[in-house]
Amino acid sequence: MLDNQTISGKKSVSVALATPKFSSLQWNTITPNLYYYKWIEFTGQAVITLQDY
Repeated sequence: MLDNQTISGKKSVSVALATPKFSSLQWNTITPNLYYYKWIEFTGQAVITLQDY
């Protein structure tokens, strides 16, 4: 989690999410990219909630 400010100066929090991208049939195989990664930026009340969590 990163504390930031948006271009307009609002406080924001960015969170990196990783979700598996393989099916149950691929449990026994090894692949280099096992996850999808996504950065999500939150502003407003969500910032306070995430920081309190």
